[in-house]
Amino acid sequence: MALELRDYIENDSGGGISGWTVNLRNARKTGPAGAILYTTATNADGMWEFVDGSAGVTLTPGQLYDVDANNGTSKREWRGYVAVPQAFTDLHVAANAGILPTKIAAGTLVDTGPADNVAANLQDRLSDMVAQIKALTGQANWYATPIASIAQAWAKFHATTGHTHSGTGTDAPVLPLANLPSIPLTSLPAGSANAAITPDGVAANLDDRLNDIVAQLRQILGTTPWYGTPPDTLLTLNTHRANTANVHGLPAGISPLGCGGSGQILKFGTAVTGAQTSVGSPTIFQSNVNITFSPAFPTACDAVVANTAAHGWVVPSGIGAGGFNAIVGSTNTGVNGINVYWIAIGH
Repeated sequence: MALELRDYIENDSGGGISGWTVNLRNARKTGPAGAILYTTATNADGMWEFVDGSAGVTLTPGQLYDVDANNGTSKREWRGYVAVPQAFTDLHVAANAGILPTKIAAGTLVDTGPADNVAANLQDRLSDMVAQIKALTGQANWYATPIASIAQAWAKFHATTGHTHSGTGTDAPVLPLANLPSIPLTSLPAGSANAAITPDGVAANLDDRLNDIVAQLRQILGTTPWYGTPPDTLLTLNTHRANTANVHGLPAGISPLGCGGSGQILKFGTAVTGAQTSVGSPTIFQSNVNITFSPAFPTACDAVVANTAAHGWVVPSGIGAGGFNAIVGSTNTGVNGINVYWIAIGH
């Protein structure tokens, strides 16, 4: 505890006298008064004190001091004071006499821990505290600068976009696949499987990727929903496409590609006649129509049959790989703007 000198100036009734100037001097045996070392004043209770380390005061153990006090008209003196350790009582603390933190030794704190909240004195309690600080920061000692605060760590790991394993900057290191545990598919959520989207091959996560896949399945099947029994398989369709046998059950002599022999192609369609003209006597009414094969036969058109659903006759002419011309004739008017139905065989 700090050294102190303390006393009171009271009146005859025992009441404290405030406002007196009190001087602390070097002690003397004879001769004039010692030099003034420090000066203070009595408080409302008449108390004066000099405390080592407070208000610039320095007191030496065992040294004698003289004290004098005056109010300008009266004076009192005390000789041979010795500074003693400052005593604290409940009264002093309750009256806020105060324990100056600067007068309490810093102590030796031990941060090796672990903190157990069992303390025999203030030093034990402070050692527990700094050991817990060290455990929280993970640093070599309790007073080292933390690499991050708890608030910063929470913001980093709790944010939906803040925590990554890129291995750069302040991010976490890249996770090696070899060290990742195997995750059973049964422990993962099924995902939304939304087939209504347009697949684009761009996915931000597995759910996006699954949506792309089921949407593509829906487009391949051409059915809604994407699941269920397919109307056919690609294997069956490919087998049908590559088969040169009679897969359609055509009569003998008819090829699967057409009729009249292997490699021939059958085309058919309709065309509308143009304007009507008349010739001769009796009058014959006729109109023309040009028919184009799309696509044309690879080599040539072998034969054409054409007719109308109304009346008259149809005479094909100019037959070629790309089409033919036809004249529609009748003894009756009305051969303009009518349908001509035709069938062509070529190779």
